[in-house]
Amino acid sequence: MNPRISYRLLKELINPDTDITLMSDDEFDALSPAAQKKEVRRAMKSTGIKKSDLRAAFRPTDITEHKDSSATLMVVTALSMLAGFITAITGLCLTENNEELGGLIVVIGLILAAGVPAVCFFLDRLEHDRTLKRMEKDPKYAGILKRIRGEETADTNFSDDTPPKKVLLTGGTGIALVAASLISLSIFRSTFLGILFGALFFTGFTLLSISFRLSKKRDAAIMMNFPALIGLIVMILHLTVLIKHEMYYASVLVCSIVYMITLLLMPVIFNLIKRTRCTVTVPAKCVSVKETNPASRTKNSYRAVWRYSYNGVEYLHEDISSTEYIGRGDTKDIRINPDDPHDIYNIRRPSSCGLMIVFCAITAFIAFMISAGIPMT
Repeated sequence: MNPRISYRLLKELINPDTDITLMSDDEFDALSPAAQKKEVRRAMKSTGIKKSDLRAAFRPTDITEHKDSSATLMVVTALSMLAGFITAITGLCLTENNEELGGLIVVIGLILAAGVPAVCFFLDRLEHDRTLKRMEKDPKYAGILKRIRGEETADTNFSDDTPPKKVLLTGGTGIALVAASLISLSIFRSTFLGILFGALFFTGFTLLSISFRLSKKRDAAIMMNFPALIGLIVMILHLTVLIKHEMYYASVLVCSIVYMITLLLMPVIFNLIKRTRCTVTVPAKCVSVKETNPASRTKNSYRAVWRYSYNGVEYLHEDISSTEYIGRGDTKDIRINPDDPHDIYNIRRPSSCGLMIVFCAITAFIAFMISAGIPMT
């Protein structure tokens, strides 16, 4: 829970008969993030309110049952993934002696490793949604929740609540399909399994791109298209075997070179896409900065929250991580997409591009090598 919400909850829960005085909202918002946390700790100590009281006030009334249910689902998910990997490996070993039985066991392993965790994920999110709705009907907490949520009228691309079901559905399904494709990547030695990997990998990352777009994370949505391209290429390569086998190896070479060049140019392509979309310049103010890896010894990454207006509507936009430090209260001109004001262009290279390049390069190298029939050992 962020300090701003915690402080407002403290003001709601404090006994009105006490003579303890807390800061006004404007005074608290003017503090630095570190000072805000320090003030929250001071207020909790002086009022005697504990963290558990804040969590109970902000979260559902039956939080204990929900936490117990979530813990059970986490155990089921972990055991299912472990059992799935063991089952899939066992099936691979059996394919040499009995191909049909081994293939069936591999499929069961994929279901355990990817399907069951996806179901558990959705069950947990649905239960969380149900408990949130029950909380809103509880007179003890409904007023607090409505006041906190009603304070911020700006259009945001982030929230402390559970994401919409369509975001969870597309994102969870995408993760499950990508997990299944990575498992199939280690076993495909035929045209059919190669097409299966390509289809799963492409569909999985396409769904993740859609999920990020639905949650107003436009930059992440663009980046998900680069790994999705791997699946599409591998699927096309294996379809080439069925159509014209003699062109297969030449196609693998050409596709590998073209894709690696695309990866190296990813930051340039990313900025070109953003520059083409974002054509309107508006003044923006940084109202919050999140340090995404403060414990790391390497250079820290920062995630700024920008406030700006367009066509009479206020927007709060949580930017992607960057190594460029932005101070709270700093102002700058940013470019936005007039048709989608949460699509912004800061004229800087996101640090996540480097991680995506490494992931795509490793996955593409393995996939293209296996596609060409070159053993990895």
